[in-house]
Amino acid sequence: MKKKYVEDYKLFLDKTSEGKVKEKLEYTGKYYWFNLDNKQMLRFKILFGSILMVELTLFILMGVINNDGSRILYVLLPYVCGIMPFYYLISAFFAMPGKQMDMEYVQYDTSYVRSKKSAVGIMVCMALAGMGDIIFVVRNMAEIEIKKEFVFFLLSFLIFLLNFIFIKFETKVNKCINIRESKILNESNK
Repeated sequence: MKKKYVEDYKLFLDKTSEGKVKEKLEYTGKYYWFNLDNKQMLRFKILFGSILMVELTLFILMGVINNDGSRILYVLLPYVCGIMPFYYLISAFFAMPGKQMDMEYVQYDTSYVRSKKSAVGIMVCMALAGMGDIIFVVRNMAEIEIKKEFVFFLLSFLIFLLNFIFIKFETKVNKCINIRESKILNESNK
């Protein structure tokens, strides 16, 4: 368990029927849940998955265009750095619940919070790759295939735009997130 999640758990000693002492870990942190019905949660997850699949397809297409700009460090580096935020966005998708349920902070952080941070990371990488490609085109206008460079830039812009839309939609969903204290924490405060 990561250090940032340890404070949400408490270790209890429990005696078994045989008299042995057994350690028991119980969650004492806050619970998070979306104030949406199961149908709305499923719709959100389907939309998230659809946007993710389109983005991944566009990202892979960017890599197979074989444009001249993709061989230049200031264009290639932001594109390659986009792989990690995509990895985390995929892991956030699989961690996101598809139905209404109480989430411990670990699940909330690795699904909802991670998806938002990953989308921002992808936006930054695609913006830098697109700007790098524009700089490359301006500096080498006479010697390059402008169509391939335009397609590369267009794909990076579309990925940026899809993530912007996703973040806007996720911000609306954020207003539906409720937080409540753990039952164990409430009982210990009495």
